Amino acid sequence: FLANSNSGTIAWIVTQHLAIPLRPVRLRPALRETRKKWKTFLGTGLITTVLTFVLGVVTCGIGFLVFTVLWMLVAPVVMMENLRGRAALKRSRELVKRSLATAAGSAFIMFLIPAIIAGSISLVVNLAAKGVESVEAHAGEIKTPCHAPSRMRWPFPSKK
Repeated sequence: FLANSNSGTIAWIVTQHLAIPLRPVRLRPALRETRKKWKTFLGTGLITTVLTFVLGVVTCGIGFLVFTVLWMLVAPVVMMENLRGRAALKRSRELVKRSLATAAGSAFIMFLIPAIIAGSISLVVNLAAKGVESVEAHAGEIKTPCHAPSRMRWPFPSKK
């Protein structure tokens, strides 16, 4: 719901900027319009999400990718063209088909960037955990010069 509202608000702001480029962008009118259409965003976003996942499960994931691309403009259509439900889905499909490669590329980037960020965070956390584990495993050991035994326990063994 919030993602659809966010996309709709951004579409309103971009349109405002493109229509009158020298006037400062105003956020309040965009948020006011979004607030007026919150039920439409909720309903259409819910329909889009449920259908995308159901069709994705039925088609073993291929439908998820296809319908994510085809319906990626649903929120801007709801905001700018005052369409809802099935009409918004159809209009989004029409708009995406005009430039399918661009829409597919933006959907790919939309999934790729969070995946790269999540992978990077996971790598840093795993390396830190392995470093802490390594330090804990060798907590009582002392490194010595080459001519001495390589590892000695603290306290040093007593001479007999």
